[in-house]
Amino acid sequence: MIKLCKRHKVDRLLLLGKVKKEIIFKNLKFDLKAISLLAKTINRHDHSIFKTALDEFAKEKITIISQKTYLQSLFLPEGRFTKKVLNKKELEDVAFGMKYAEKMAELDIGQTVIVLDQSVLAVEAVEGTDFAICRGGSFAKKRKATVCKSSKPGQDHRFDLPTVGENTLRIMHENNCETLALRTGETIIVHPKEFINLAEKLKINILSIGSGNLTKINSTIQKIR
Repeated sequence: MIKLCKRHKVDRLLLLGKVKKEIIFKNLKFDLKAISLLAKTINRHDHSIFKTALDEFAKEKITIISQKTYLQSLFLPEGRFTKKVLNKKELEDVAFGMKYAEKMAELDIGQTVIVLDQSVLAVEAVEGTDFAICRGGSFAKKRKATVCKSSKPGQDHRFDLPTVGENTLRIMHENNCETLALRTGETIIVHPKEFINLAEKLKINILSIGSGNLTKINSTIQKIR
């Protein structure tokens, strides 16, 4: 990537897309540059890997810019984006889940937790959000679980912002999950209009919230957009 940027005289770069972390554990043959970078990481956490790579770009005078620079239209403002009003138990699950999602993100374990009755059913790790939803939803059976997704406190907006899309909703629908709670301004929504329309069709609640406390969430859901 660095060679490609230098060849085309690129000095600013915006990172998008997903890097599957499991490739690190598949005994692949990396080139010497990649091996050298991995050796410099403090650990194999996402933040450590990305930060080491970004430092290497900086040495070559290539600036990695914030993912929010050109993608503001892909973030939801604060509010409730589907018609259904959540009941008290559902709100309690949102408040509970967002607290734990933020803690998991802070520990660099994952960005998503699946909860029901204020109990954590699944935590996202290397396998990614979709598989975590499948695992968590399998415990909900005929009940409906809540998916909470959060960035870490002080999230570096140059990489690894939480992202959801229509496929997220389909997997939730297939796996007994009815509510998706996100951090306001911290979660990329792929095709927001189509995303909201599909959520309505599948009867999935979408909440964009700025704080994990229940009082704030109660206030948030009154704002229907």
